[in-house]
Amino acid sequence: MAYTETLTDPYWEQVMAYKDLREELESAYPKRWVIIHDCKCVGDYGSFNEAVAAADEMGINILDCYIRQVGVEPALFIPTGVGPPIIIGYGR
Repeated sequence: MAYTETLTDPYWEQVMAYKDLREELESAYPKRWVIIHDCKCVGDYGSFNEAVAAADEMGINILDCYIRQVGVEPALFIPTGVGPPIIIGYGR
């Protein structure tokens, strides 16, 4: 995998691996929460909390993996400078 040679942070390596696996994951695990660790999918779960608990049970450091919902774009947070940020959610 080309990305792992240039990045040193384990989290970002997993984010790049997700991008490489995205089509496969979207067909196999739509709307499921996946854990990407060691540049591969190590599990799929019904909720974020289930995925975090599973990562902990597997001994995976939460900072060294990527947990996200397949096929749903993450929310975009826009700081306003005053008050709470504007949150724009996608795909929900």
